[in-house]
Amino acid sequence: MAGRKPYTPTDKDIETVQKMKEKGATDKECSIALDISTKTFSRLKKSFFTPAIKKGNETRQNKLLEIYEDNLPKQLSGYYVEEEIERLNPVSGEFELMERKKKWMPPNATLMMFTAVNKSDGVWQSINKVEQKVEVDISTPYKIEWQDENLNGTTPKL
Repeated sequence: MAGRKPYTPTDKDIETVQKMKEKGATDKECSIALDISTKTFSRLKKSFFTPAIKKGNETRQNKLLEIYEDNLPKQLSGYYVEEEIERLNPVSGEFELMERKKKWMPPNATLMMFTAVNKSDGVWQSINKVEQKVEVDISTPYKIEWQDENLNGTTPKL
């Protein structure tokens, strides 16, 4: 019987999975890189790849957190971005730089609210609680009067 040989991951394969997970790769992308089926990857995930996946995901989260913390003050106060405007040169067929502009990026209001809620020790809340009190008198029966053209001006009794 011909078929594929049983696959056992090497240390290099485990390292590859960890590096790919650090970059945000999916399980399917990892299985393609290792040249195995997604079913095989899923089966071996628990026994071989779990520590590598956890370490890769943790490293990725730490990098994203660093980026977030570095950009937080800039996002809260607003900042300028240098924007390059290019134009296609019809003669050469290449893009040429026409001008550079500084574009103002306003403060991120959602991030401001998020920061205020999470760093205020309960002073700010993200949920508004509204109580509405309505009194209804049900002791008086309602009387509905209406006129219909088809009833020749008479009002039906309810």
